[in-house]
Amino acid sequence: MKVFLLGVGAQKAGTTWLHDYLAAAPEADFGFAKEYHVFDALTLPDCVNFRKRIARQAIRSLKKPAETWMAQGKVRRAAFLADPEMYFDYFARLLQQDGIRLTGDITPTYAGLSEETLIRIRDGFAARGITVRPVFLMRDPVERLQSMVRMSFRDRKIHPSYEQETSMMRRKLATPGEQLRSDYAHTIRMLDTVFGTEAFYEFYERLFADASIRRLCDHLGIAWRTADFDTRKNVSRTENDLTPEDRQVFAHRYRKVYGFCGQRFGQGLIDMVWQPPEPGAGKRAGRLRQAAAAEDSGHNRSSAT
Repeated sequence: MKVFLLGVGAQKAGTTWLHDYLAAAPEADFGFAKEYHVFDALTLPDCVNFRKRIARQAIRSLKKPAETWMAQGKVRRAAFLADPEMYFDYFARLLQQDGIRLTGDITPTYAGLSEETLIRIRDGFAARGITVRPVFLMRDPVERLQSMVRMSFRDRKIHPSYEQETSMMRRKLATPGEQLRSDYAHTIRMLDTVFGTEAFYEFYERLFADASIRRLCDHLGIAWRTADFDTRKNVSRTENDLTPEDRQVFAHRYRKVYGFCGQRFGQGLIDMVWQPPEPGAGKRAGRLRQAAAAEDSGHNRSSAT
């Protein structure tokens, strides 16, 4: 059986580590990238920037010697956007290699794809005799948000204070990009509807263990190999551990995510791997909204002058 792994996130939930582990398997070839950004760039308004960036990269590549164009992958990615049938054909060719039975695209913003787009992906590969098996890794929403914010500071070589870090977390909460990345209910409902039991779900908090990796390898039809659980990818660390009160205030804002996952996977499991909001966190969340509104208002005034 030939399998295409459709990785749909979540961001900051171990997708880079997972890609590196799977791509090193002798039965796998994931091509020239981890994140291809095709169907998010084509269909999600919040990801239009990917389409523009891919076009700019392709133009820069075309200014270089012709023999380097396809080797760099940037022109090929632009071609996928122009004609997605080339995307399906590319991965089908990878799977035609001797001994290769797994390929894939792990793009975390695919978490926001619609049912229609997922059907298009499923059927595009089915027409080529390839089974699509989605993988969705979930992480405690508050921990994922903080990790994303820390990455932003890390990329700018800034060591944030506690106040800077939590202030950015509050600002990020209401942004369309964060809502797309944290709407686990949407992602799971779409995957359940389109793929049923072909979809694989796991939690970041228990991903780095032999049992989880064995289960995933079985699902993808490849042999299990010993994994290096000590080396993590794209880790963004600071000393700013959230206070218990702030942790609960942020958790309250994600209460629908915790609630949905508790119903879908069992509340006992969610209580074990995550830290759902405690009763009474709502009043503290009200103070958070007031503080966030005040910060946003001040930011808007200063940016307008």
